[in-house]
Amino acid sequence: MTKFNDINIDKWKESEIWTDSLWLISERDKSGKHSNSYHGNFVPQLPHQLILRYTKTGDIVFDPFVGNGTTVFECETLNRNYIGIDIQANLIEQIRAKIDKTDSCSELIVGDSTEKKTINNVKSILEKYNKKKFSLQLYTHHIQI
Repeated sequence: MTKFNDINIDKWKESEIWTDSLWLISERDKSGKHSNSYHGNFVPQLPHQLILRYTKTGDIVFDPFVGNGTTVFECETLNRNYIGIDIQANLIEQIRAKIDKTDSCSELIVGDSTEKKTINNVKSILEKYNKKKFSLQLYTHHIQI
């Protein structure tokens, strides 16, 4: 069976994965690069848990509406790569100013994630890093590349 995360099933109780069916978050994580300056961002604990559960170290996380960069910053913390898109160039520049510069296959794109030309840009990035096949689910659009 393909392993889709880094969790050691024999030591899952020692992991930081939340196993309750209801996640109660008493306070927003404001550590590191996170800020609450953007109207559409969510608490960092949500992408943190989802990235841990559904990706492995070095995987690429796709964020079609990157906004203030919450998911990007969690990817950095968890050693995941990312491709983030936002239509607002100023948000992309703010995130670029905060991210650590690495040789990873992580990219930020200014564009409309519903447009084919933006998805073709994503495809080019993945090809650049030799990622051969992937599938993106964008709400009502399913694009197989």
